Amino acid sequence: MSILVASNLTKRFGVFELFSNLTLTINAGERVALIGANGTGKTTLLKLIIGEEECSYNGEDKKPGTVSLAKDKRIGYLSQKVISNIENSLLEEVLTVFAYHIKLNQEFMLLTKQLASQPNDKKIINRYDSVLLEMEAIGAFDYLYQIKTILSKFGFTESDYQRKISSFSGGERTKISFAKLILNRPDLLILDEPTNHLDVSTIEWLTKYLLSYPGSILFVSHDRYFIDDVATRIVELENNQLTSYKGNYDQYVTMKKNNAEMLLRQFKVQQKQIEKLEWFIKFYKPKPRFASRAKDREKKLAKIERISLPRTSQAKLKMKIETPLRAKKKLLFLNQISLGYDNVLIDPFSFYLYSDDRIAIMGDNGTGKSTFLRAILGEVQLKEGTIETFRKLNIGYLKQNDFVFASGNNPYDVITNLRPLMSKTLVRSHLGKFGFYGEDVFKAISSLSGGELMRLNLAKLVLEDYELLLLDEPTNNLDMLTKESLIEALNAYKGALLIVS
Repeated sequence: MSILVASNLTKRFGVFELFSNLTLTINAGERVALIGANGTGKTTLLKLIIGEEECSYNGEDKKPGTVSLAKDKRIGYLSQKVISNIENSLLEEVLTVFAYHIKLNQEFMLLTKQLASQPNDKKIINRYDSVLLEMEAIGAFDYLYQIKTILSKFGFTESDYQRKISSFSGGERTKISFAKLILNRPDLLILDEPTNHLDVSTIEWLTKYLLSYPGSILFVSHDRYFIDDVATRIVELENNQLTSYKGNYDQYVTMKKNNAEMLLRQFKVQQKQIEKLEWFIKFYKPKPRFASRAKDREKKLAKIERISLPRTSQAKLKMKIETPLRAKKKLLFLNQISLGYDNVLIDPFSFYLYSDDRIAIMGDNGTGKSTFLRAILGEVQLKEGTIETFRKLNIGYLKQNDFVFASGNNPYDVITNLRPLMSKTLVRSHLGKFGFYGEDVFKAISSLSGGELMRLNLAKLVLEDYELLLLDEPTNNLDMLTKESLIEALNAYKGALLIVS
């Protein structure tokens, strides 16, 4: 049974058409992974489905596409908007999910008191029975247990319940949004990059939870391992088309390869047929004796439904990150440093950072990973200890999901403003290395996807000769091919790396 049918969805930004006439059906119990390169419109498609974006009109009929949800079914969408007020405490925020449950509990307590003093009042008895049945049906007696269970799965303890949302890290806020969404129990769960910001232990728990989720799931992800574990169907948005593949990611790769090989064989056979017909027409048409046969061949040629090979998939990007460092050198000495705000996040520790170090910083959300990077930059004060430098350092910092560009309305302007002496050709060539081709360089910043914004950040980053790179979740929103390109560039980089990922 279909739980959602989206038909003929089209989206344009000005004269730029992102996609047109897309149709997607989600069946009950399915876990569908929506995949595709950065900028193909995956997030926009999700927003059209949930009604956050309006469909553009289709072609000549001037009608917008439609999204139909099965009767009495609810959609839940993971976004920062799930959090209603960052000044709420954690418990206050999560309790907003159960406003109706709380209202029923309050009415039930009042009816209990009234029944004690008026045991024969039929109106009170009937209402009492009605409320009791509804509370049992929706689980209104155990909503606090549900809250405690889900929050604990996301790593929150009762000591966190009174903390304001504003005091939690970005990753912890994502967990809070996720917890609220799950507690709402929507019939269709829509998730955009659900593993972004989540620590490894939470991703492991989430994977197991989603496998047993009773509703349907539609999610966008570039994490092939998460897709492989969770998806029952892959839908790829490529070349302005949605193509469905039954199974997980590994099965999708095999099927796509087989389909491409079959299409190529059919294309080659058809090309030979077309060449023979064209040759016959060209050779015999000028000869009156064979003119009628040539005309028959022309009709046959016109009726052939041409097989079009899909445009080549996104090319691997050619990132290169330069550094003036050529020999192993001491860069920093972290001398018994400790980090934290009200509470200590990181106990005192010491180490030397050398120019050829490649250090991954791992840990659960809220343990101080981003704070550690900011402390090295001097943006966060140490609780104790010192950071000593052995030379003047040019430090590059890629902040987690920092997509605010100080100047420039499009990628071309951003790079030109950063490097005003670069020629137009060099600016275009540089952006091309990061996947911005042709008119893409003039796309409005506001219309760029999360992956495109991250690529633009990387395009800025490599224009400086940094001795030390601090990268906070650099692969968030990047498609798989771009991740591979970034990994290759970082492996070739000769400077020091500190990476939170």
